[in-house]
Amino acid sequence: MYATPPVSTVKLALEVLRTFDLKKDPKVSGDYLQMASREVERLEGLVSKVLHHEAMEDPSISLQKETCDLSEMVQNVLHTLEIPIRESGADVSVDVPEESCAVVGDPVYLEGVIINLLDNSLKYAGPRPVIQIIITSDSHSTILSVQDNGPGIPEEFKNQIFEKFFRIPSGDRHDVKGYGLGLNFASQVMAHHGGSISVKNLSTRGCVFSLHFSGEPA
Repeated sequence: MYATPPVSTVKLALEVLRTFDLKKDPKVSGDYLQMASREVERLEGLVSKVLHHEAMEDPSISLQKETCDLSEMVQNVLHTLEIPIRESGADVSVDVPEESCAVVGDPVYLEGVIINLLDNSLKYAGPRPVIQIIITSDSHSTILSVQDNGPGIPEEFKNQIFEKFFRIPSGDRHDVKGYGLGLNFASQVMAHHGGSISVKNLSTRGCVFSLHFSGEPA
């Protein structure tokens, strides 16, 4: 189940607070404490769902669906990942329609999927990641895409990256931690929402992961 990004964010926030002069700027320290507290609450929600639904593999899973605004979710995710985005020096841009991009879904799970994709881009795109989050919508479907300037996905592994525990072989690299569960989690979540996830490499460099939502009325 997807739990690493909340933990990572809390660890970063606490590390900053440990080395930060709290008396120098109480507002900044307060912001970091609020961020850590919010992530602990979100992690608690995720853990609770895992205990009840066995990591999304139970066909009887009961999602707490409601009308969700994807644009608002993206802003929540950017706020959640504020520290790792700043630490990585990433250039993150958002391109969303002016009108509401509403879908029906479980906000805890869907935000977890978006965080997973953005967190992957931050980890794998290399120094100075350039990331674009794009939402497009019409009467038939809504698509949220996360595009980066990383190395892309080797063609021989594109059909495997959504499998549980699969990680792209990286030779002697050990600097990127993970368990090969994030993309499998994303695939399971989208399937339970009647949608799907796809990936394609860009013609220049990098790749784009896309979440496809059906036209289920919001």
